[in-house]
Amino acid sequence: MAVAAAVSPFAFGAAAAAQCVTVDPLIVPDVRFDPLDATGAAQLMQPVTMTFRRVGPDTGPLRVTYQIVDEDSGAAQRIGLTAGPQVEWRSGDSSRNIGAARNEAYALLRSGEVNLGANESSEQSSLRLFLPNLREDLPAGVYREQFTVRYWCEGDASSLPHEIPGIVTVTVQVPNVLSANIAGASARGEIDFMDFATGSRSP
Repeated sequence: MAVAAAVSPFAFGAAAAAQCVTVDPLIVPDVRFDPLDATGAAQLMQPVTMTFRRVGPDTGPLRVTYQIVDEDSGAAQRIGLTAGPQVEWRSGDSSRNIGAARNEAYALLRSGEVNLGANESSEQSSLRLFLPNLREDLPAGVYREQFTVRYWCEGDASSLPHEIPGIVTVTVQVPNVLSANIAGASARGEIDFMDFATGSRSP
């Protein structure tokens, strides 16, 4: 009887922290931009939709607080390694950036919400992915990263969050936009393309 009494509180605690939803894998359409296009847009916005699905026997109304976690970036979130393009995540119900770093102390300040009604098995949440600096000097290549979704059931920030690693995939393609043909005896030189209004120059 003593053993049963000692185990019982932990059993109730585990039930209280049970997973309430799961999230469908999300592959964002590939983003392609030319960082040398001085006449193009300064930023890009890609709308995406995440689907949350209820799990467990509870059929009552459910509120879920969530955020997108970048596992390896510092102050500014980036696609790929630290030299990749910057990215911001914003939820449809908030103008706040809901992207969070793994080591961020007050990550819940950046969060969105999704609400499932009674007997509702799934609900979608609209997100907007921003690339805020399309003219950043980036080497040509393909930048790819998988983001983690962190969430709290019933919006209880005091409880431990649930996480689904690698559920959101983003790919950004930066094309090779310069080809050079150099002939002659000079060891070095400089060609200034200014704002790239002129597409070719000769020394």
